[in-house]
Amino acid sequence: MTRVIHLSAVALLFAGVLRFYDTATGFTALISFGERYSASAVPALRDLPHRVSRRSEGYDGQFYAQMALDPLLRDPATDRAQDNPALRARRILFSWTAYILGLGQPAWILQAFALQNVLSWLVLGVLLRRWFRLDTPRGMALWLATVFSAGLLWSIRRALLDGPSLLILALAVASIEKGRQWTAAILCGLAGLARETNTLAVFAQIEPWTWTTWRPVVRAAGLVAVALAPLAIWFDYIHSIYRSGIFTSGETLAFPFAGFLWRVQVAGEQILAGGVRRDLPTIVVVLAFVTQIGWLLARPRWRDP
Repeated sequence: MTRVIHLSAVALLFAGVLRFYDTATGFTALISFGERYSASAVPALRDLPHRVSRRSEGYDGQFYAQMALDPLLRDPATDRAQDNPALRARRILFSWTAYILGLGQPAWILQAFALQNVLSWLVLGVLLRRWFRLDTPRGMALWLATVFSAGLLWSIRRALLDGPSLLILALAVASIEKGRQWTAAILCGLAGLARETNTLAVFAQIEPWTWTTWRPVVRAAGLVAVALAPLAIWFDYIHSIYRSGIFTSGETLAFPFAGFLWRVQVAGEQILAGGVRRDLPTIVVVLAFVTQIGWLLARPRWRDP
């Protein structure tokens, strides 16, 4: 039964992904290239068959896919193709993985970028069975709710960084549980090259209550240093390109909960205006997030990574 559930979930996902396949453009519809940015696209992309959404801005994946065609960002055309060059440049990891999976061939790189979320989903589905047992109703519900969560599915649909990032962080947590703290720190460092905030996961293994001697403190400092090292090295590299601009947030980072409170306000305005049906996904996401925060505050488990 366990195997049937898992294979059925995989089949369902594959059926959804195959809907975006085209014999001429492959799976590039998953990347969501927008017509607005077509004129500034890198030459290597223009020469490749790819799906472009008419009268659309597209989505974030289109910028990282073009970075994958120039993984060291040496071509000025790559900079011109970005909506926020310095911010995008910081998040290089999955442009690199697409380049590697595509063996350096532009057409393959594009397909690899479109599908690496699917590969991450498959690996994550297996890894999650470490925590969620599919032979119990509760475990099955938790596993299905995770692999078919809105965030993971949206990451696949738009070829985003979220799904693969979650996989690396899950691998880091599994490493912590096995006592492999340095491996976990390295994984957190790699994840930081996808999103800077991913490096915060290194604190999942730092235990201040053990700081009765100097050794745990030194160890904790070492783990944080290892987690920050990849990002620091990459920042040093792109500093030669963007100078102080590498520290701009592009309105993607704000004070804690600022974005959440703004989203609550938007949802509230929609409800008062009678637009619940149109903005239902936003309202559901807000309620889900509030539920998660409430649960974590009500039942904290500080020693659980």
